[in-house]
Amino acid sequence: MCVRAEATLRENLHPMKSDDILKRTGIVIASLGLAWAILCNLESVSMIKEHRELTVQKPRKTVFEFINDKGKISSWVNGIVSVEPFGEPTEGVGAKVKLVINVPTETELVSTVTEWEPPHRFAWTVDIKEITSTQTYTLDEIEGGTRITLDVEHRFKGYFMKLLSPIIGSQIKTERPKEMERLKRALNDL
Repeated sequence: MCVRAEATLRENLHPMKSDDILKRTGIVIASLGLAWAILCNLESVSMIKEHRELTVQKPRKTVFEFINDKGKISSWVNGIVSVEPFGEPTEGVGAKVKLVINVPTETELVSTVTEWEPPHRFAWTVDIKEITSTQTYTLDEIEGGTRITLDVEHRFKGYFMKLLSPIIGSQIKTERPKEMERLKRALNDL
C-alpha cells in the first residue's frame, strides 16, 4: 500500500510544463496590471454627478429669491442647524456663508458662491475636509412657472474617501429627491 501511495504521489508531483508557467505568469501580470489601473484610476470613482429637475408654478424671480434666502434654506435642506453670512461681498460671486449641519454629526462648513446670474443661474461650492461639492441651479421660465435644474458634482479627495465614495454617493442620491420634493412643497406653499 505504501508503494502504491508513493507512485501516486510521484505522478502528481510532476514538474510544471512551460505552458502552465506562462499561463500562471500571465494571470499574475494581468492581475497586477488591473490592480494598478484601479488604483491609478480612482479619479473615476471619486466623483459623483447628479442631475435633477422639477417644475413649480411660481415666477422665476420668486424661486431665485427663495432658494437664496438664507433664512429659508432649512425649510427644504435636511440637517441645517444654522446659516450665517460673513465677509464681503454679501451677495454674488465670492459671497460666503458659514453653515452648521447635523448630518450625521454636527459639522461646520463654508459655502462660497461661484456663479451669480440673477434670476437665471447661480452656483455654490462647499469644501468639507475631503469632499468638495458644487451645486449649480439653473432656473428657466416656462409657461405657467419655472423649471429648476440642479446639477451637483461631488469630488472626493484622499484614498480612503475615494474608496468610500460609492457608499457615500448612494446616501447622497437617496436624500436628493427628498430634498427636491421639500423644495417644491415649500415653493408651492408661498
